[in-house]
Amino acid sequence: MAERYIALLNSTEKIREELFMLIIDSLVKILKSKNRPTQVKYILCQTHQKFLVTHLTPFILTLSDNKDQNFEELILKLVTIIEVMLQRMPGEVVDIVPIIHLRDVVKQFHEKGLVSDQVKRRMKEAKALWEKVKKETGNKALSEKPPDNFRDLSVVPDYKDFQPGAKPFVRANVIDKAYISVEHYLDVQFRLLREDLIIPLRDGVKQLRKEKTMLEKGSQGDRKTTKKRRQVFVYQDVKILNPVCNREGGVYRICIDISHPALQRVQWKKSKRLKFGALVCVSPDSFHTLYFGSVEERDPADLNYGELQIRFDNCNGQQMRYFIENKTSFQMVESD
Repeated sequence: MAERYIALLNSTEKIREELFMLIIDSLVKILKSKNRPTQVKYILCQTHQKFLVTHLTPFILTLSDNKDQNFEELILKLVTIIEVMLQRMPGEVVDIVPIIHLRDVVKQFHEKGLVSDQVKRRMKEAKALWEKVKKETGNKALSEKPPDNFRDLSVVPDYKDFQPGAKPFVRANVIDKAYISVEHYLDVQFRLLREDLIIPLRDGVKQLRKEKTMLEKGSQGDRKTTKKRRQVFVYQDVKILNPVCNREGGVYRICIDISHPALQRVQWKKSKRLKFGALVCVSPDSFHTLYFGSVEERDPADLNYGELQIRFDNCNGQQMRYFIENKTSFQMVESD
């Protein structure tokens, strides 16, 4: 049941208003509940990003269009949701809760007499809590020391970045304060940019692993639903053909299966797929073993035959010779 609820909150498609109202009611009850705190935390951790950014923010921005709504009760529920999220997971939500949008709506409705002074007071309390959390998390981010030197990190990810439960060290971008030093600025920006690069690929690999498990269990219906939410391009029956002479080494010509239905209509000359520098991940065993690389060279004429060059970062020559000689078939994913 929890998984279906999480899938609904993580949906990338617009949720119809009647259903979203039910979600708000249920979420208030879940957040207020003192039972099963671990499950509540799990739901929040899995859904806060999509719920707040994709669903709640647009909902609040269009509230004034709804003339038949009991705004008093609804806004009190929204304030409760935001407050509890700020209390339970401050660092994760402080920069994405739509508190300013909600404040503006409350101000507008209060001037029109659509909400009471009580709602205005509750909104003021919620905003004060948000400001307090923002200040505390900002101070913590400034004082927090990185576990390693960012210069030692590879731009291309490695296997530990994709392990279940992996929590990379990142700090929030400093907006309303000064960075401690140039080193602090470079560290924050590099780690954020690296995560921006890796997150879609990590989520895509996680989703493909989940689909594989569902397929093995025969959950075809759920698999079709989750397939829509992929954030990666998937390439099937990928083969490594041969090494390419290169000053730095590690570059190989590969071939993707362009006969696959998903690729038959791709116009490689115009397509943004597999552009130079694009991050890719290949696996011979349904993404249990991962090899990472980036597109080194792509020629639309070659791509019409499925061929391009990839620079691999965590695969040695002996492994590559084995893959070439045995014509190993891989799956490959690329960030959307």
